[in-house]
Amino acid sequence: MSQPELGEIQLLALRDLGNNRWRMSFHVSTVASSLIGLAVALIIALDGVFHFKEQWQNYRGTEQYLLSQRFRFENRVDEYQSLSDEDAFKLFVSKVERAILDENNVTLHILGRAEATSPSPVKRSE
Repeated sequence: MSQPELGEIQLLALRDLGNNRWRMSFHVSTVASSLIGLAVALIIALDGVFHFKEQWQNYRGTEQYLLSQRFRFENRVDEYQSLSDEDAFKLFVSKVERAILDENNVTLHILGRAEATSPSPVKRSE
C-alpha cells in the first residue's frame, strides 16, 4: 500500500471545507477532521523526507556500540586486554572516531545526500 501524497490529502481536505463555502457555517466535525487529516499528511510527508525511524535506529546502534567500547576499554577486555594504557586509549579513540564517521555516513545515505558513487553504508567492525 503506497502512502498518500500530501497534495492529494490537502485537496480532499479543501474539498471538504469547500462544500460549505456558500453556507457561512462550518460543522466542527468537518473542520476538525480536515485539520486532523492535514496534520497526519504533514507527519507522513516529514517522515518520508527525514526518515526518523531509520535515523533513530542508526543513532541507537551507534550509542550501543560506543557504550560497549567504553565498557571494554574500562575493563580492559577483548582487544584492549594486552595493551598499555596509552595504546589502549589510542585504540579506544580510534574506534570512537570511526563509529562517529560511520554514523555520519549512514545518516547522509539515509537522507539521500550521499554521492551516487559512494558505497553502501559502512558496517562497523568489532
